[in-house]
Amino acid sequence: LLVCFMMSSFLVAVVCCIVVALNAQRAVEYLPISVLNGFLACIGYEVMTAAWKTCVGDDYENLSTWHTWKLVLPAYPMGVLMYCAKRYHWGPPVVSMGLFLTVPLIGFWIILSAAGISLDEARKSGWFYEKANWVLFDKQWGELNFSKVSQDGLNAAILEIIILVLVVVMDIMLKLQSSKKDIGGSMDFVHELKVSALLNTVSAGFVSVPTYNQIKFNVLSVGITSNKHDKLPGIIVASLVGLIWLSGY
Repeated sequence: LLVCFMMSSFLVAVVCCIVVALNAQRAVEYLPISVLNGFLACIGYEVMTAAWKTCVGDDYENLSTWHTWKLVLPAYPMGVLMYCAKRYHWGPPVVSMGLFLTVPLIGFWIILSAAGISLDEARKSGWFYEKANWVLFDKQWGELNFSKVSQDGLNAAILEIIILVLVVVMDIMLKLQSSKKDIGGSMDFVHELKVSALLNTVSAGFVSVPTYNQIKFNVLSVGITSNKHDKLPGIIVASLVGLIWLSGY
């Protein structure tokens, strides 16, 4: 599995470089709008489905119990309010997003404390993820043993890896195309693809899955700071993620 992670990430980086070398980064402009929107809608549906499963847990298909709806209902008002705050510009984005990130969290813990519910009880009820195990940050390299890789298993996964790589690269280009409107003004597709290639090369070295979070981060950063060139948000996020990774969680 770890080898498949590395192969997928490395191949995404290679294909991004090939797209740049062939100047094919605008190939999505020749796809029908209905196809592009259908692809993006499919991704949106998958995100919504994953969010529902995350809220409800293993019992996500059971809609007949109060427990199921109890876990998911708080997400709706928060989601609607956050959308309205972003859509209708309720105050400075830095303030509004900061409030959305802190006030509900503080309120949740106050309610939990007032109800006399312990953390373990809340976790068993589905309000939290399962407790994460602490591991050394370099564990993936220690467990990476190429001599234990099953050649038959790897051969069976090749086709799926190829399809995954093509879908990821297509999604990268689609997200670049769709985020151009959100960011406003021009966007250097070549630069963003090079960043995606570099990011996935690093991801392969760290035995991780393909990623292209920087594209979505561009939209969030510009939406909150109203600045397309400020590097500080990226430095802050990278530092926080790095600290969490080094801590073993």
